[in-house]
Amino acid sequence: MRISRILPLLVLGAAMSVTMAGGSKSGSSLNVWEKKMANSTGFRLSLLAKKSQVKAHEPILVDFLIQNVTKKTLALIESFPEREYEIEVKNLRRELVKLTKRGETLRNNKGADFRLLAIKVKAGEQHKDTIDVASLYDLSVPGVYYVKASRRVEKLNSNAWTDVESNTLTITVVP
Repeated sequence: MRISRILPLLVLGAAMSVTMAGGSKSGSSLNVWEKKMANSTGFRLSLLAKKSQVKAHEPILVDFLIQNVTKKTLALIESFPEREYEIEVKNLRRELVKLTKRGETLRNNKGADFRLLAIKVKAGEQHKDTIDVASLYDLSVPGVYYVKASRRVEKLNSNAWTDVESNTLTITVVP
């Protein structure tokens, strides 16, 4: 792909703001909402925990799987994983969990991307990023936490952008 075709995507990717959005129910099969989202974006976003129960102060590694569910090649804008996804973590009372200092730094410097790439995701392929959610959110208190995410993607057959939303993942932190 020529640089003249990639440059508008890179500029748009740098300028777009990522917003928090609601997640879908957990489960392996797609519900009606997820099918509608996949049909409008061409992508499905799934979260998968390396472990569903972890000890306090240990890393909480989550795989972020974004899959092309169309029959054609689609493009994604990449910088680095913690910036690609808008992650939301809530406790058992459904209250937002505080960010760590690292999480605050990343959130406050969203516009400071120095590396933006347009990558191609072929039909049926998925792209995986692994993020330590405990490095971004204070999950040091034992309890149940709910993790969901969204990612900004270009709508199918359009120049407009939208968020593709993930399932909600349940993580239990034990002493």
